[in-house]
Amino acid sequence: MSSTDTAVLQPAEDQQRAATSKWQGLEQSVVLLIAAGVAAAVNGVFSLLFLRLAGVENYATAAPLLTIGSVAATASVGIEYIATVQLARTKSLHQAQRLLLILLVGGLPLFALTPVLMAVLHIHSALAVALAIALAVTSFAQAVPNAILLAYGRLWSLGIVATLSAVVRIVAFVPFAHHQPVTAAMGVSLAVTVLGGAVMMLIGVTRGNARPEVVAVDAPSSPSQWSAKTLVALFLLLPFVAPVWLAKSQLASGDVARLSVAAFICSSALALVGPITSSSIPHVVNRDATAVLRRARRLTVALAVVIGGLGVAVGPVLVTHVFSHHVDNLTSVVGPMALAVPGWALANYGVWVGLAHGHRARRYLAALVLGVAVQCSVGVMWHTVWVLALGPLMALVVSGGVVRATRWKTRPAARAVGVAS
Repeated sequence: MSSTDTAVLQPAEDQQRAATSKWQGLEQSVVLLIAAGVAAAVNGVFSLLFLRLAGVENYATAAPLLTIGSVAATASVGIEYIATVQLARTKSLHQAQRLLLILLVGGLPLFALTPVLMAVLHIHSALAVALAIALAVTSFAQAVPNAILLAYGRLWSLGIVATLSAVVRIVAFVPFAHHQPVTAAMGVSLAVTVLGGAVMMLIGVTRGNARPEVVAVDAPSSPSQWSAKTLVALFLLLPFVAPVWLAKSQLASGDVARLSVAAFICSSALALVGPITSSSIPHVVNRDATAVLRRARRLTVALAVVIGGLGVAVGPVLVTHVFSHHVDNLTSVVGPMALAVPGWALANYGVWVGLAHGHRARRYLAALVLGVAVQCSVGVMWHTVWVLALGPLMALVVSGGVVRATRWKTRPAARAVGVAS
């Protein structure tokens, strides 16, 4: 075949590859959205079932400890993102196993924080706090098994394992609900997280790569690049976690329970729309994907508005009448907090797509840190339920203002995926 013939055929091949890529992106979005929705629903049942079976006092103690694991899982998004790119390029399970070991061993010094957390959160059980730290370490390390299945295209396996893990957690917890429920919830959550990660690793080893071809891209390997994205992911969630921690250290159990339920409803809404961002990132390197990214941004905001609105309308009624009548007047707490959900959904989308475009992670991080600092400062000075519920909105306004006032420098998009720091 002559070079002229090759040139004529190349556009057709490019069009076919682009069409295949768009279909795979749609498939990934659907699979991840279904998995996220089912897992979030089942985890919601666990949280509310704990409230019904163990009571408000125990729930007010368990909720801040469970959020430590949630924070760690969210913070691991940066590691998961980078590890997925590296695994897609190298297909090296040995590197993945080495990274997993590093994360687990590196988390051991965190157990020294046990007495500090006991004092700050007013929790008297050292075992429950230690189990919460272990849950945080394993939840953070689970980014590696997740990355393996994402890089290998085992999306259905990832969704099924996540869903079954949530179901097993409920089944395993119920027998212990009336005997040391806080410690039992921590222990069961830890065991299920470890089991789920092991199953994911086993699937990756035994079933291998399902992707027919992988586009090689540059991925960062320096600790500074990893830590920047990890901290960005952490501070994107903290606005909805900080009110729970501040309430536990300053307010009564009933108020802690109300804020915990409200934070759970709002953070679940964000988790449900998150897969849209995950499936949009691969399109950033495609110069013709501007319309796709624009539609994804609109879909993210629209879904956040709908889900947040449903949370305000249905959540308080469901919790009060089905799970616990002791947690009342929830609408006055969920409403102010839910106002920030669409904005934070858009912020999550903008930050991760912006990083893929080549924006500096440190600048996003500076804006987020300032927003959370203002939120916590106001919450400490005026620690009422209503002020803490408005905390996420305060952090959003401050962080958004800093971002808009900053002039972002970008790098070429072709090199951007995985290299922003």
